Amino acid sequence: MKQFLIGTVALFLQHFCFSQNEAFLLATVTGQGTKTFFAENKDFFFAKDEDMQLEFTRDDQNKVEDFVLHQGGQLINCKKIK
Repeated sequence: MKQFLIGTVALFLQHFCFSQNEAFLLATVTGQGTKTFFAENKDFFFAKDEDMQLEFTRDDQNKVEDFVLHQGGQLINCKKIK
C-alpha cells in the first residue's frame, strides 16, 4: 500500500492527522490520541475495537480530497485542510 493518506482533516473543532504504512492507517485526533484503522480496500478503513470506519474520496487526479466518518449510524463528511 502506498503512502497516499498523509494529511490533516478538520471536523468541527478537532483535527485528524493521518499517516499510513503497509499494514494500517494511524489517525491522531485532537484530544483523543491515536487510533489504528485497517484497510478493507485502498479507500475504506475500519477500527477493530469500535464501530468506526473511514471512507476516503478522491479528485480527478486520484488525490485524496476528504473522507466520510462512519460512526454511530451517522455519516460525517470531513474536508482535507493540508
